[in-house]
Amino acid sequence: MIKVSAIVAVDKDFVIGNLGNNKLLWKVPLDLNHFKNITTGKVVIMGNNTYESIGKSLKNRYIIVLSRNDSLQAKITGVSFCKTYWDAIRLAVKLITNFGLSKEIIIAGGGSVYEMAYHSLDKIYLTTLGIESGGNLKFPGNISNDFKLLSEYVKVCTDSSVACKFQEYERNE
Repeated sequence: MIKVSAIVAVDKDFVIGNLGNNKLLWKVPLDLNHFKNITTGKVVIMGNNTYESIGKSLKNRYIIVLSRNDSLQAKITGVSFCKTYWDAIRLAVKLITNFGLSKEIIIAGGGSVYEMAYHSLDKIYLTTLGIESGGNLKFPGNISNDFKLLSEYVKVCTDSSVACKFQEYERNE
């Protein structure tokens, strides 16, 4: 069975970004490494703003970008584009089936993509960073009501001295 999971990093206030700003609010190496470990070998769906904030295709992952902007497709190579969330899910399932990829689709943001995906998520990989970013875009939904905690650990990033709490949640039955 194919599962749909979200991977998200938030600050102390559950902020994931800034509306209208396509830049990552933080670059914490420990969190970036966690993202790489979770997403490698999988189909990753993200919005065009999230893709632009990363700035490149990601090695060993199949990227699907959600965008209604046809001109963006002409500028970016090495990824697939879909106009709707459900078109992206259908394409992801086809890729998993045809190429024997991991049976987990990863939703990697941004805010509107998380909002579209929230009710279809089976799992959430949540990283809470011990910082205040000053951003204005929060992760949608109520994880503690809709999901149960499977695992949790805290680590401090030696490069930035930022504490990272890594949690894995599974949807309540």
